[in-house]
Amino acid sequence: MTQKVLPSNHLVAVSDNGAPITSDGGNVLLSMFLNSPVVSRLFNNVEFNDNRKNPRYAKVELLLQMLIQVIEGYRNDNVADYLTQDIEHRLVYAQNMASQPTISRFLSHLTNEDIDELQELNRRIVSLIDERSANTELVLDLDSTYFETFGHQEKIGFNYHYLNVGYHPLIMTDALTVTVRQVSLRSGNTYTGNGATEFVQGYLSTGLSAQHQTIILRGDSGFATPDLMETLEGNNIFYTIRLKRMALDGRYVNLDNLLTIEGQLTTDEFEYQAASWDKARRVIVLNDEHGGTQFIV
Repeated sequence: MTQKVLPSNHLVAVSDNGAPITSDGGNVLLSMFLNSPVVSRLFNNVEFNDNRKNPRYAKVELLLQMLIQVIEGYRNDNVADYLTQDIEHRLVYAQNMASQPTISRFLSHLTNEDIDELQELNRRIVSLIDERSANTELVLDLDSTYFETFGHQEKIGFNYHYLNVGYHPLIMTDALTVTVRQVSLRSGNTYTGNGATEFVQGYLSTGLSAQHQTIILRGDSGFATPDLMETLEGNNIFYTIRLKRMALDGRYVNLDNLLTIEGQLTTDEFEYQAASWDKARRVIVLNDEHGGTQFIV
């Protein structure tokens, strides 16, 4: 690689001559990426609400600092105080890093409109990735995750599955490009499937690209609700959603007749209509070599 000068600081250059670097030496390349025309244009178009008088840092600058810290592997906000004194960061990013209290105030004063703007930023990033990937197929993975919290955060709740207090957000990602398509923050005591249909409907109405000719959604058993399946069918979306065995009614299928061969992966299928469904649907049975059985609608 030939020597390249940083766009943010012309006194700093990067090369591959094998010289020792600091533990955060990769920041040089990260800075070059963040200062590239495409990325700079994305963040310059973010419009935060900002009623502060004579702020030292723009909200977009604080957002970028948070992203830098996460990419570097710093998970604790307190590291910002260390970075304010770090020469390497000041050279690479050509500015003083904001302190931890400044970062905390930025987070605590984000409005709902600011959150919407961040969602729009993510959609613009995903659109660029889609254009470059040229995938005609979209494989959406719908899932929930758990964020442990400390102190008295807003809208937290006790989750009996994780036996802890925190948040239980919904997340939808694309398996082919490994991009986050949509996120919704929820209280920790929210059941997995609660609000999932509205969550998916929101994405289908705003996030789809014309290039995606085939769309598949995959979900765990917590999302096996009739309203979600009907929504997907109404939008011509293919889906595979896991069913809990307890959800199967013996009146419709005799599970004892399903094919099982010890030590081998076998499959079977049948038409099934739960009491809450408006029609019968195809259910696939997977019997793995360890004797486990999964049902997928």
